[in-house]
Formats: sequence, structure tokens, C-alpha cells
Amino acid sequence: MSVSEYDRIDQIFVSREGRLVLAMSEERSYRLEDAHLLDEDFRNKINAYIEAARTGYAHRLGNEYGVTEISGVDIVLYSRTKPSDTVLRLISRVNDELTEEGIRARWESIASEDVGIDVIERALVNESIRLIGSDWKIALMWASLIGRDGAAGIQVERHDGSIVNVRASEGLLILLSEHKRVFANSLRGTWLTGQVLMKRADNYSSQFSYSEVPDWMPQPTDDNLRIEFAMYPREAGEVPVWVRERIGGTQG
Repeated sequence: MSVSEYDRIDQIFVSREGRLVLAMSEERSYRLEDAHLLDEDFRNKINAYIEAARTGYAHRLGNEYGVTEISGVDIVLYSRTKPSDTVLRLISRVNDELTEEGIRARWESIASEDVGIDVIERALVNESIRLIGSDWKIALMWASLIGRDGAAGIQVERHDGSIVNVRASEGLLILLSEHKRVFANSLRGTWLTGQVLMKRADNYSSQFSYSEVPDWMPQPTDDNLRIEFAMYPREAGEVPVWVRERIGGTQG
């Protein structure tokens, strides 16, 4: 995502403190020579977010997600590189001038060395809810990422009882790839498949498997299994039997 998209709120959710969070994501680097362009994009974007908070539009969006109690609004910039001094001054100005209106702002790093699994899962839920809209009772986001194979989707039960399937966006697949990478460790490798069950924006549970690929998910090819275990090696005892039967021994 890019902050240059002024006409949309990238993500919206409620923090544990009961504050409505309006999030924006900047995938471009603030270290580029033309970073001044990112400064102007941020200025336009944060002004649009402030307007959404002041007019009540953001609160109405929150209501659509089932949020009824809101104690304030936080505007959060997520990026992998530290914002420029100009952007940080704009964030500070919001806190100096708008705190009494219940509006605050901050920057949070999503660099791999700074971010935690819970932050990425929160982003997965936010993007899933953005894709399925407001008419949903329960939703299951599923993913199978093995080697170069990447598949994901969201099964949604609407309020009228109907079931629909929603395709994953490029942004959701990027978040899943990042989650998988951060999840990895030298003993167990990383997950092969995963599911996130959502009952509300602030009520969800996740389950990721190191060993199983359910029959109803896309099945990996032998080549992609080899690529997977070369990219994310694990101890020999942690390699599933079915993988050994398919491709033989793997190096851990």
C-alpha cells in the first residue's frame, strides 16, 4: 500500500484501549532521494484522516464493523523505514493541537526486526475485513503458502446465512508472506498452512500448522515442497512423514 492513496482509509480497527485506529501503510522507503514526495503524500493523507475523524465519517465506519464504544481516534503510520523529519513534525503537531479533540497520531515500525507476530496478525484481520465489507457474521481466512505456491481466501457467512468466498488481495498475500517469514525458526522451520477465524474485528483466533495441508486446500507440487524446505530448513525430526514420502530426505 502507499500513502499516496488519499481517498481511502487503509485499515480501521479498535485498540485494546477502546480507541478507533485509522492506519496507513507506506511501503516506499523514506531513504529514497525523492523522499520529499512521500512527505507531501503523508501531509495530504493525514489531513484526510483528520477530516474523517472530525466529521464523524471514521466513527460511522467503525459502527459498520460492529464498534459501538469509541474513546478517541489514533492515526497510525506504519512503515519499514523511519519517516522523515517533516513527517515526524506533522505527527507531533497533531498531538500538540488535536489531543483535546480526542485525536492522536504516531508512527510504528513494521521492519522485520521490530514487528511482532501479533502486529502482523492484526493487519491480516484488518485487510480481511476490508475485503469482505460490513455484511458478515463470521469469517474464516485461510492460507497455503508452500515454495512458490501461494493461495489464500476468505469464506464468509453473511447475516442472512448465505456463504460466499472472497479472493485474497495482493496486500493480504504480502502480509501472509511476511507472517510466515517472521514465524520461522531454525528448529521447526515455518508454517505451511494457516487459518484465522474472525467473529468481530476485535475477536479472532489463529491457527498455523507446521505439518498439515488439509484436503480442501490447494496441494503443493513436489518441486514446491523441495523449494519450501530449502528456503525454511528444519530439524530432521520436524519434517512431516508425508513430506519425506513425497520428496525423500531434507536437510535440516
